[in-house]
Amino acid sequence: DLYTKFKKNIDRTEKYIPLFLEKKKFETMGSGADSTQAFSSLLTLIIFILILLVFALNKGSLLVGLFILFVTQIIIEFKFLLFAKKHFGFKMLFFSLFGIQIINMGIFLGSAYFFINMIKKLLRKILLR
Repeated sequence: DLYTKFKKNIDRTEKYIPLFLEKKKFETMGSGADSTQAFSSLLTLIIFILILLVFALNKGSLLVGLFILFVTQIIIEFKFLLFAKKHFGFKMLFFSLFGIQIINMGIFLGSAYFFINMIKKLLRKILLR
């Protein structure tokens, strides 16, 4: 289910970042850890921030930016969306639009956990000197 995949993505991303930093490159296309997925995750983060800004600042003009980002993400995820529609039907296509956002937030949270833990380790080293 989506919740289990979300939790797994948090854990997997937290563990993958050290490998990525060591290799300094993404995996091959379609692995789930490729540059397309990273860009899609970045778009999800920006979309989330813009949604918060729309509510906080009551700026309807930000909706244009949201629309542009969402369309860009659909273009980037087009192959996946076609796969979802072809193998699981039209309803799954709409569910996948939501699911992409959830999975990408899991990737973002996994990245955040990695960097928080890295900062904690650095602080411990500094304090133990």
